[in-house]
Order: sequence, then structure tokens, then C-alpha cells
Amino acid sequence: TAFLENQAIFPEYISIFVRGNRVAPGEGKVRNFKDTGFDFSRAMGAINYTPNAHFSVELGHGKHFIGDGYRSLLLSDNSFVFPYVKFTSQFWKIKYVNIYSELINNVQNETDFTLGFPRKLANFNYLSLAATPWLSIGVFEGIIWRSSTADGKRKFDANFLNPIIGIRALQKDLDANKVYGFNASINLPKHIVLYGQIMINQFSTDIRSIENRSGLQLGAKYYDVFGVKNLNILAEYNIVRPYSYQNESDSVLHYSHYNQALAHPMGAGFDE
Repeated sequence: TAFLENQAIFPEYISIFVRGNRVAPGEGKVRNFKDTGFDFSRAMGAINYTPNAHFSVELGHGKHFIGDGYRSLLLSDNSFVFPYVKFTSQFWKIKYVNIYSELINNVQNETDFTLGFPRKLANFNYLSLAATPWLSIGVFEGIIWRSSTADGKRKFDANFLNPIIGIRALQKDLDANKVYGFNASINLPKHIVLYGQIMINQFSTDIRSIENRSGLQLGAKYYDVFGVKNLNILAEYNIVRPYSYQNESDSVLHYSHYNQALAHPMGAGFDE
């Protein structure tokens, strides 16, 4: 467990972000500090139980990252910490991770004190296969659910409890925001790793259509460049179509937490 208490005066371009979103990058809600600074804190921790070599369960308050790159288009540590329960199952070369969590929708919303900030539920499922000593592949599912109605009443969909990846993609009229993805990495000789991700929320055969909500990551890492120990190089390219993480009919179901993206910090509609 750990607790961090911070007071910071940021460069102006970061202060603009903080004043607009009322959160520090990667952190929670801020309070004013002196004339131009901000005060913010973070509490995190976890307890893990591993009864055997094939299964573990973890209860915690923290962040997660899925991918092999500097960024992740699926789930990253960009946003603030959140409460979660994580189940990990591992057999042979297969590893399956299920994360059940609760997120904050928008800390700028003024709500009744007893209700708190608008909340939502989330599932993150990742099934990976170490296919060979040099190839690893995985499929990802991220689902955002409403946990309350517009008037603040509790709401729960039993489909949230389903641990099987991909089932909800086949269900019609599901009141949720569904993000799917593919992750892969290839280990080459000479300490070189190639990696990439594909993210899909909605697919269209017309790649220029607004209905095509997807993203792509390509990257390479070179360790101990030319035999120099600890000299490493990383090159990465990310592109995500506009509106790729939002829900068509419900802004609460946006793929975000504490006013920050759950994946790439630039959200969507970028070329990096």
C-alpha cells in the first residue's frame, strides 16, 4: 500500500489542462494551492491470494496496463487509480485476466452530496497466448456499463458478471460501450522486439467513414544498442480515428475515468 500527497506548480500548458478538467495528469481531483499551484493526493494498494500455480485473485485500488509499448490503445495507466478485483488464470501457455472495476465518470458534475460523483462499472478481459518463445499474441475486451440512472438511482446489468471474453460482442441492444483489441509482440535476434495493437469500437469497410472507430499501434524496441549495456531505443507510432472510444447514445459510457482517457492520453482523433 502507498499514499502520496502532492503540491505542485506546473508549466502553463499543464495548468491549462488541470484547470479545464479539475484533475492533474494521471491523478485525481485537485484543490488550489497558493496562487498558481494545485494540491492532489493518491491512495493505492492491493492484496493478492494465489492458492496454486494456475489461479490468483487480487483486490486493490490502482492502475493497469495492457500492451508492450510506451502507449496502450486498450488499457493504460494514463488515468487515476480505481478500485478493482482481478482474477488471473494460467494453464500451459495461455493466460486469462479478468478485471472488474468501478470508475468515476466526470468530476466536474455537481451532484447531491449523498450521491457523490456519477459512477460507472467496467470489465477488462485479456486472453493471451505465448505461442512460441518469440511470439506472443492476445485479444482484449473492455466494457463500460452504467451503474446509475440519470436521476441517481442504482442500476445493474447482470451481464457485467459474465467472465467469458467475446460473448457480449454477440449480444444485441446491450446498454454498454464495447472496445475490442488485438495485441502482439515478436522477439527478434540482437535484442530487438517488434510489437503492435489494433483497437476496434465500431468497424466500417470505408476507412474514411465516421462509423470506422478504430486505432492502430506499431512499435519497435532495441535493447543494448550495438552491445552497449542499458542503451535502449524505442520507436512507436499510434493513430486513432475520431470518436473511437465513445458511445453513440450515452456520454456516461465514454471510455474514461476521472476526466481522463483509459487508453491513450490524447483520447481519439490523433496521429502520433
